[in-house]
Amino acid sequence: MESPICKMDFINLPEQTRDSEHFHFSDILTDDPKFKRLIEDCKRVADLDNPILITGGSGVGKELLAESIHTQSSRCQFPFIAVNCAALPDTLFESELYGYEKGAFTGASLGGKAGKFELADHGTLFLDEIGEMPFNEQAKLLRVLDNCKVTRIGGVKEKRLDVRIIAATNRDLYQEVENGRFRADLYYRLNVLAFRIPTLYERKPDIKLIANDLIAKFNHKTKAWPPKVISDEAMEVLYRHEWPGNVRELRNVITSAFYLSRGDAIKPEHLPIAQRLPDEISDHTLLTREKAEHVLIVNALQAHHGKVINASKTIGISVSTLYRRMAKYHIDWRDYA
Repeated sequence: MESPICKMDFINLPEQTRDSEHFHFSDILTDDPKFKRLIEDCKRVADLDNPILITGGSGVGKELLAESIHTQSSRCQFPFIAVNCAALPDTLFESELYGYEKGAFTGASLGGKAGKFELADHGTLFLDEIGEMPFNEQAKLLRVLDNCKVTRIGGVKEKRLDVRIIAATNRDLYQEVENGRFRADLYYRLNVLAFRIPTLYERKPDIKLIANDLIAKFNHKTKAWPPKVISDEAMEVLYRHEWPGNVRELRNVITSAFYLSRGDAIKPEHLPIAQRLPDEISDHTLLTREKAEHVLIVNALQAHHGKVINASKTIGISVSTLYRRMAKYHIDWRDYA
């Protein structure tokens, strides 16, 4: 298959060693057969130069999978550079990705600045939330992928690079193309090797696996004796929850329950998601996604006595995002202070 960006010239690399600072496939915990097959497929393509598109809901572990692919590849000795496209203001997008020369604009660094593409040379550039990229910037990205060169803002010299692209999104990019919000040519350029990570709710056995692994790590870290465990009743609450925040939400819930619970057992009342549960959970029926999100926010605010910053950390979203969702559901933090 045609490589979207220039193939790396032969470089004598030192023997590949395990870097404890980076994620590896062994860090991904799952008992789900489909997810295991996906991981094996990712291992098979780790050394290819073609772009990879990872899709899945917020908090499923897209960056974990992307970095694991990088660590498995021959590029592992070179940088893994992650860029959150949703977090970059439109005015800074081009300078962050492609860099700029000195004096390129007011406030520019005196010596200029390398962009993320240059920093990722010979390694991997991870474009997270690619669906949030401004439409006018998508054409510029496509050109770089086509000719394997970047030109800094204010510069005239093109620099040839060798970068492997991994993109990720929680959006349906095909639908975004249909709606005119994402370029079709860029979509087909990126959608060469596509992997969708299943939601935590789709792989329910992993809930127990991940929860027990986290508790074991916390027990080791705190030297808890006797070691803290999670009760069967609490585990049942975890199974019934819909997990709109996926693994990130589960991690935050277990962290909160471990450190705030008394005694050696985590019980339902220690779980933020188990407080003030509506009748439909008690009756073992599923919450809709919006109801689940509403309950998650209310429980986090209650657990932290209305402190929005602490609640946002528990849920695993930014403070600004939490405020927007509170407004959406007409939730007032003062009701829980």
